[in-house]
Formats: sequence, C-alpha cells, structure tokens
Amino acid sequence: MDVLYLASNDFFDFVWFRPQHIATRLSRKNRVLYIQPARAMKWRRPWRWNRLIRHNENLYVFNPVVIPGIRYSEILRKLNQRLLGRSIKKLLMRLNMRLDACIISTPFMGEFAKRFGEKVTVYDCNDDWSAIPGLPSDFLVEEEKKLIKSADLLFVTSSELYRKKKPHNPNTFLLPSGADVEHFSRCIEDRLSMPKDISSLPRPIIGSVGSLNNTKDDLALLNHIAETRPDWSLVVVGPVMEDVNIGKYPALSNRAHFIGRREYSELPRYVNAFDVCLLAYKKNSFTLSVNPTKVFEYLSAGKPVVATPLDDILHLGSVISFAENSDEFVRAIERCLEEDGCPETGRMRVEASRRFSWDIIVGEIEQQINNRIAV
Repeated sequence: MDVLYLASNDFFDFVWFRPQHIATRLSRKNRVLYIQPARAMKWRRPWRWNRLIRHNENLYVFNPVVIPGIRYSEILRKLNQRLLGRSIKKLLMRLNMRLDACIISTPFMGEFAKRFGEKVTVYDCNDDWSAIPGLPSDFLVEEEKKLIKSADLLFVTSSELYRKKKPHNPNTFLLPSGADVEHFSRCIEDRLSMPKDISSLPRPIIGSVGSLNNTKDDLALLNHIAETRPDWSLVVVGPVMEDVNIGKYPALSNRAHFIGRREYSELPRYVNAFDVCLLAYKKNSFTLSVNPTKVFEYLSAGKPVVATPLDDILHLGSVISFAENSDEFVRAIERCLEEDGCPETGRMRVEASRRFSWDIIVGEIEQQINNRIAV
C-alpha cells in the first residue's frame, strides 16, 4: 500500500506517540509519507524545515514551513493549508505514490480528507480535541464533524471516544493504545546500565515518563507523595510544560528530580531504574477519553505500576495497582515496594502488555483498510 499520514505529533519528538508507532510499523510492508503537524514547527530544528527526510526504506517524513498566526487569522490558515496541499501533491508525484489510504490523526488536517485521491480515508482519533485547553475548540469541533462524516474508517482509542463517535460513523472501531514490547522488555531481558543523571539517587526511585502538564497530571497528588515520603526519590523524565507552575507545589519543586527530555532510545534505561512507575492523572473531561500508552510501556518493562483508575485500563487490575486519592497512592506504592521482586511477577506484566502490542494493533489497521479497499 501507499499511505499518506497527516499526523498530530512531531515524528522526532522524544516521546513516541501513536502516530509514530503506527507509521513505522506500516512502513515495514508499505510506503508511508508522514506529514509533520504545522504547529510543531515553530523554531525547533530549523534545518529540517521544508525537507523530505527518509527515515527508512519505506518511510518519508516531511516538515512543512508555515506562516505563523494561524490561530488568529482565518486568511493565514487557509493560505497555509493551500500551500501545504500543493507541497503534498508535489511530494506524492515525486515519490510516485498512488494512494491507497490517507490516515488523518488531527482535525486540523481534516479538510484534506479525499483531497489526494486516496481509496480509503481513515480518521485515527486518540483525543477529545474539544477538551484540550488552549486550542480553538469551536473550530475543531466543526472540523472534526466534517472529518468523521467523510472518513471511510474511524479508529478511536477509548470507550468514551467510541461512545461519542460511533453514532456519527457506523464504521467506527475501538483500537486502544499499544506497547512497544520489544523496546521496553529489554528491562527484563537485558542488563541495562543505570543512567548517570540518576545513578546517585537513593532508593527507592518512584518515576514517570512523559511531559508534565496541568491538564492531565495531578500535580497536587505528586506534591503529596513528595511531602509524605521525602525518603523516596521522585523522578520525572520529560519536559515540564508552560502551563505548570511548579512553584505552587513546594515539596514537588524541592524534592522531585526533573530530568527533562531524553531520546526514545534511552527511555528503557530510565524505566528500568524505577522501583515503581506512576500514572498520576486527574479525572476530568480530557482524561476520561485517554488510553495512556505509558501504562503499557511500564508493563512491557515488567515494572509495578500505580495508576489513577481510568476506565480504559481498569481491565488491567491484575497487573496494576489503582489508587483513587493521594493517601491511597502512597499506600499502593508502599505495597508495591514490599511485594515486588519476584521475576515471575515481572514476566506476567510483560505478557499482559503483549496483548496490546503495536504490531497487533497496526495489523488490525492494515486489515481494516484492505477490507475497505476490497469493497
């Protein structure tokens, strides 16, 4: 197949999200042109702007140049979309791609549905876009309505998204987030060295991987953990986003270790160093629709996990400890530290994650696209 992927995430980000995992696995047997989101370009990595980068034999990544100010000017937005559309058409001709599928993972790219002559248009929805602060929600709601209506296939990652989207497109399928099992199971199979920047921290190390932001992360809960158990080393691997005022949380600010961005290839070494992994999320309209990839990554590493009981991970109760509030989180972490250490328990977690392997999920995506082409 020839696939155009209009993505919601920067392919070269330190954390890999759903689009990167899907695109790389599709490229094992298909040609894929991955279009970076315009919002990711800003001033980062200017040497990659407007360039076609060959990531592997079948996967190409394009970084479009855009004119700033699209959130404030409808004229600029339309101009940018027109320029991007022309660039994509030229790239498809240059690569001699005759599209079997166009996968769109953001309503910002919704107007490109059916634009490039693809046989199948797919909307891969993994967020409730209307619940993300700072985005033009009214515009996104209307664009998503059009995209849902025009999509031949609609994949959603959570039961809440399925409930909301299914009535508007009968070809809606629930495909949850997955695990890069081979990448993270190295924590059990290989002897990974401790990263130098946390090698001197006292045990136990309680950690999480991913960006810290005020929409999804329960900062008050993390502050309570840091305040209640100052003998634990609390580690966050990933950037602290601009909407987070760490100064409001004194214990978190003074006692936690914020490591910052690390390359995806390095993440197993950090997860391997954690004694317990955390998913400390708020419960709100945004997280109601979230199916968190990091949970499956932690399980792939064989690590004990304490998590907020989100609906779409409750079925993992045999391998995850759930906690409803700050005190329960502390007690659950204490139990994990007391009970863990059995190699068989770690292998059970890895096996549980294999049911959600990205290979299985992408295989289902390919099958659904091929079935649709055959109709």
